[in-house]
Amino acid sequence: MLIYSDAKIGRREIHIESLGKSIPLSGDMFYAIFRQVVMYFMIGAVFWTRVLTFNRTPITIGFYPARPKPWYKLWNVTKFMGMKFSEDYHACDVLFYFEDVTVASLNEDLVERSNKKAMNGYCTDISKRKVQAVFKDVFGYDLGVDPTTYEGKVVAKSDDNARHDGQIIDCPIKEATPGMAYQRFVENCYDGEMVEDIRVPVIGDGIPFVYLKRRPKGTRFANENTEAVMVETVEALSDIEVRRLIAFSREMGLDFGGLDVLRDLQDGRIYVVDVNKTDMGPPIPLKTWKKMEALGRLGDALTQTIKSYAA
Repeated sequence: MLIYSDAKIGRREIHIESLGKSIPLSGDMFYAIFRQVVMYFMIGAVFWTRVLTFNRTPITIGFYPARPKPWYKLWNVTKFMGMKFSEDYHACDVLFYFEDVTVASLNEDLVERSNKKAMNGYCTDISKRKVQAVFKDVFGYDLGVDPTTYEGKVVAKSDDNARHDGQIIDCPIKEATPGMAYQRFVENCYDGEMVEDIRVPVIGDGIPFVYLKRRPKGTRFANENTEAVMVETVEALSDIEVRRLIAFSREMGLDFGGLDVLRDLQDGRIYVVDVNKTDMGPPIPLKTWKKMEALGRLGDALTQTIKSYAA
């Protein structure tokens, strides 16, 4: 069975054809799918309410090379706001470069011919090594390490994005594995049993709020969270941290997306461990009414950013 012409459900897994990834089926997965389906219909209800009351956000977006699917945050936000999509790049207010890959290149000729700015157009490399290099330049301290000389615990993970294959190893090691990135171990334990990630939505030059995502220590590298809360940016980040995160996003070419940030309990500093230009969300465990609030706030921020780009 095909869902959205992209997700194929088998007996034991869901295969996302556009990503070439398979997700094992489980009770938690079915619950997550149920929550997402509920959100899909709620967003649809908001969208059609806007259409019938002539309250759509007067913005038309062109996506290149493909439109986002309903499980992506960008789809949720733009539909919630009632924005229009167009295949005519000359008729849209802004182009949005959307391609769920780690390293890619934007069709510069297309952008020039359309005479439009392409949001995320220069966010073409979100590999772990790229993130580590830009992080060091902006923040002035290291996330990445040389595993053959570093002494202590290190996280080894694929250089590709969204693999969730992190492993804690002891270094130094004899030889680094090709295709792997090595990062210092950041102890982000929340209460002795849970770890806490700070998911930072970035839109233009602003961070409207942040999510705090928590899960057991034993599954610290997994993509399933036990709980998630939305808090104001000032409750989780200092002013200087916000400025550096925005500067970091500019260097990465990220106009719309999310940063995975960890705060180390040992030194108190934050570390950007992942950049997501095609992230999903809001987080599944977040309460439904907070998801709707989040989409509204993200939508308002996106609207203002697009207007500034189109001006």
